[in-house]
Amino acid sequence: MSPNLTSWGGNILVVGDTYHLYVAVMANKCPLSDWQKNSLVVHAVSPTLEGPYTYADTAVDVWAHNPQVLTAADGTLLLFHIGSGAGGHPANCTTPSLDRSRNMHSPHQHRTPDFDVEPGSTLHTAASPEGPWTPLPHALPPCNNPAPMLHPNGTYFLLCESSRLYSAANYTGPWTVVTDVGRLSGGVRGTYEDAFLYMNTKGFWHLLFHVYKCVCFFFLSFF
Repeated sequence: MSPNLTSWGGNILVVGDTYHLYVAVMANKCPLSDWQKNSLVVHAVSPTLEGPYTYADTAVDVWAHNPQVLTAADGTLLLFHIGSGAGGHPANCTTPSLDRSRNMHSPHQHRTPDFDVEPGSTLHTAASPEGPWTPLPHALPPCNNPAPMLHPNGTYFLLCESSRLYSAANYTGPWTVVTDVGRLSGGVRGTYEDAFLYMNTKGFWHLLFHVYKCVCFFFLSFF
């Protein structure tokens, strides 16, 4: 993305001939280790899926992290994320030290005593990709790392904590617990987070996770 910024995650909407990326970016040129204080949601655009993407605007201010975006059945744009985006106290990083740049593997493995992480998640809505984005208070159930999906039958699904699956007839709720995904059968041992929920054209449900503290075994074959 231009300019070059430290980011985490990201989702894309296609509107007309433009690809709109919504991604968590660390404000004030800070490294990923400052995600607890500096994460906000940036909107970037590109004429192609592969990019490069160019900064367009800041969709949601600090503190906001792990954005996921989709289009509602009525055409409203929905932006789900951790935090409220109501402002905070971001650090100012002009020259990040080696110490501040540690822990680049996962921003969620390290938390300092001085952070602005807020409990729960927020849903913002907009009529266009450029916003403005309006928060809908109390629209979501208790939720961390929200992963939304709109089913072809019009039902909204929301995975929280990378485990508990909710459903609702409308994106404003009320939300009902459907099931608990629990530990994935056959999956690697580790901490699962930042899920992405989708359904393919054949009707199969899919979940993508970021896994850290992974107990992984790799096998190499040479021919």
